[in-house]
Amino acid sequence: MDRLMPPEYGSLWKGAEQDEAARTKKDADWAQRKAEQEAREVRKAKREALMPLFLSNALSQAVEDALRTVRGELTTRKSTFSALPDDDTSGSSTPKSTVETEKSTSEMVEQLRHFGWPADLAATAAERSGGDIGIAQDWLVLNAP
Repeated sequence: MDRLMPPEYGSLWKGAEQDEAARTKKDADWAQRKAEQEAREVRKAKREALMPLFLSNALSQAVEDALRTVRGELTTRKSTFSALPDDDTSGSSTPKSTVETEKSTSEMVEQLRHFGWPADLAATAAERSGGDIGIAQDWLVLNAP
């Protein structure tokens, strides 16, 4: 095209071609950087993704025993503080009735269902945990399919 143009416009045309080449190179560099960034994000997401954990029965039992040991130590510590006077205004020191226990169990089932656990597993965990939501969650994590 610069051969067809008058000589005074030839230099302008060559400058425009150089600008276009620089812009094209800049766009290509930007696209390459964007592709590299996306590849890094994909690799990072793969690294951070949670892997499913499959335990053998023996290893599952070992983890469960360790959790029971830790929970037992915490329960022992709680019981040392239970000798302190409570804010119980009724004055009675009778144990909870079965109605209250059933109520707390049903509340725990609802809490576990709110966390996304199925009703049957939540009920089983609530029965086995003895009223402790932490133990129920541990049981679910270890025993849920």
